[in-house]
Amino acid sequence: MGETTAKALGAEDWPRPLILLCALLAGNPELAAAAASRMTDVQWDGFTDLAIDRHRVAPAICEAVRTGGVALPGPVFEAIRTEARANGFAALAQKSESLRLAGMLEAVGVRAIWLKGWPLAEQLYGAPGLRHSNDIDILVAAGERLAAARCLAGSGYVPAAEHRLRGRIFARPVVEAECKDMQYVHPGAGLVVELHWRTSHFRGWPEFRELDEAPVALPGLTGPARILVPGPLGQLVYLSGHCQQHMFGRLKWLLDIARLAGLRGPARLADDLRRAEAAGAGRAVRLALHLAHRVFAAEVPGEAHDLPRNEARWAGAFLAEIADPGAAPGRPRARLGVYRWHLRMAETPAQVLGVLRYALWRRLRLGLAGLTHSAFGRARGGDA
Repeated sequence: MGETTAKALGAEDWPRPLILLCALLAGNPELAAAAASRMTDVQWDGFTDLAIDRHRVAPAICEAVRTGGVALPGPVFEAIRTEARANGFAALAQKSESLRLAGMLEAVGVRAIWLKGWPLAEQLYGAPGLRHSNDIDILVAAGERLAAARCLAGSGYVPAAEHRLRGRIFARPVVEAECKDMQYVHPGAGLVVELHWRTSHFRGWPEFRELDEAPVALPGLTGPARILVPGPLGQLVYLSGHCQQHMFGRLKWLLDIARLAGLRGPARLADDLRRAEAAGAGRAVRLALHLAHRVFAAEVPGEAHDLPRNEARWAGAFLAEIADPGAAPGRPRARLGVYRWHLRMAETPAQVLGVLRYALWRRLRLGLAGLTHSAFGRARGGDA
């Protein structure tokens, strides 16, 4: 990914463990060695936590060390390697289950697109276990979500505890209108599937069908089932939107952008950026590419180097958030910040309304639907 320095990282004020983490992921052994040489025992503990918990890049760190990065202290490397190994086994299980589910979905006429997870790891990193993944993400057309849900139920999947209400009223139009996904768990196998029918919580964000780009089949798979994944533009828009949705809070996601940028090259990225702008995703893509350049020295087009003044301020704020333990995804401050940032970064009136709808209207509609279901038995349309 080229050379980088602490200044290029935007990291003069970043803690040393975070600088080391980014230097290893960026393939900069000089900066990594300089940071590692001054690490204290407490800082090595912090580095381990950053790699495993906060940024979830243990597999990529192991690969960086294996391919010539700075050697880590024995206990630190063993903890990170143990996490990476567990992720590798989980990814293989997710891949096997995905191939099985792909065949079932195709058999009932459901055309699924597979998001993130092991397919993205194979595309960007070369192997299913080299990217941290918790679950299997499947995107289907809204009109096919009930058929897909029946396939999952027939395979032993049940709604996750946090989506229990959604599961009781799943067949009702309110769920399709106000939610983007449904999470299922397989109690026996310990697998998690997220069934999506939109790519973003917020209405107004461009879906794949609006990008005028067909999904592509993941190469190298044998057997009758295909794994369809987004095309290059779709991946860039989706991954940038995912970064924005979580305020760029995990380096795992920004590393995906850097890897994708490396595969595309600046010239094709410039065209991708123009098409993203036309679809209403220009700011998120521009910021994602800019931050991937700042943090991982990814080669990006000029438009992502020289940001407008407001976007440059936002980039600085996101770099500060990456280094702030209180801004980790899932923390209360991060959850509240999602709405503020999406309103500031919205490019169309539909996106503004989408944020307000999600923040204010969605929970009310779902709550009323749940009360109706509880009071009158199975709601119209029944359960999925």
